[in-house]
Amino acid sequence: MRLRVLIRVFIRSHAQNVVLDRGNFVVKDESAVRLPAQRYGPCLPSPMNIALWIAAALLAIVFLLAGAMKIGAPRAKLLANPRMGWVNDVSERGVKIIGFVEVLGAIGLILPPLTGIAPFLVGWAAVGLAIVMAGAIAIHVRREETKDIVVPVVLLLLAAFVAWGRFGDYAFV
Repeated sequence: MRLRVLIRVFIRSHAQNVVLDRGNFVVKDESAVRLPAQRYGPCLPSPMNIALWIAAALLAIVFLLAGAMKIGAPRAKLLANPRMGWVNDVSERGVKIIGFVEVLGAIGLILPPLTGIAPFLVGWAAVGLAIVMAGAIAIHVRREETKDIVVPVVLLLLAAFVAWGRFGDYAFV
């Protein structure tokens, strides 16, 4: 029953682009027509939407843990980690601010769409995390730590993917 209603709504909203030809509905201009799942909410999850959720979840886990570590761990403990040498170049307050931004970004990737409150913030959270990773890449390049650039590049690409998807055709409606 629900599928029939969705089909009727779809056809009514695209009557100028859909014609009946020998008992079959034919779309005249496919670029003007979107699937009902993209127009009317998450009734039919697409593979791209699932991929965006997985990428957002991975980013949220990584940034929540990394941000919590930067907020909670003392500076000496961060310096004990060989991959955290950049902490020497940043003040203790700066490290805490970076950690706070990472935690906020992780929350912004998951909480808005789950609660339904301001889901457009997912794209902006992904952009913010991409900016943080661009800064991380710049610091590693400046310190000539080429081995440590791989993880920030991957996280930057994942954040850019989520931002692209949530600002584009796969945004939460």
